[in-house]
Amino acid sequence: MVQGLNFFRQNFTNHLEIASIISIALIAIALYTLKQGNRSSKQELSTANTIDNSTTDAVLCLAVPISRIDTELKKILIFESKLAVDEIKLLIDKSVYFIACDESKLDDYNRKTLNLSEESIDYTEDGDVYIQLHIPNGKAIIDQDLKRSLSRNLPDYKATIKDIAILNDLTNIDRFHRA
Repeated sequence: MVQGLNFFRQNFTNHLEIASIISIALIAIALYTLKQGNRSSKQELSTANTIDNSTTDAVLCLAVPISRIDTELKKILIFESKLAVDEIKLLIDKSVYFIACDESKLDDYNRKTLNLSEESIDYTEDGDVYIQLHIPNGKAIIDQDLKRSLSRNLPDYKATIKDIAILNDLTNIDRFHRA
């Protein structure tokens, strides 16, 4: 019986040693993995911080039917006036065509390419009003092709009306997104 007890003790000790070695190995692997994960997340964070933090202004061009513009909105649609985000969203909602781009692509969507009237805007007539807005730090709206995405990504800055005129016709408006 003593011999059986010694055998049991020896087997128990061997199993305990093996279990201890396996446990220590698993802990070492877990610590190594955690350390590697922390190192890579720190690298990702530093990379994210060095990515282009410059601000990019956007230009938002809208074609809005005169009949859809509210009386209160008509009063503030003046060259160089400032529009709040809610007013911009209202104009986007009422627009039938829109495009958001950076200033370098503005030549594709301005007076030179669109058939705009040189006369003052008469809001009693039918037709569409072309409104060009300068939006500071508007990088998130550039190239948006849905009105909902455009409205959702507007920055919390006031926009400035840089151009406003009656569209004589819809020539060259085909590059705009249809709402």
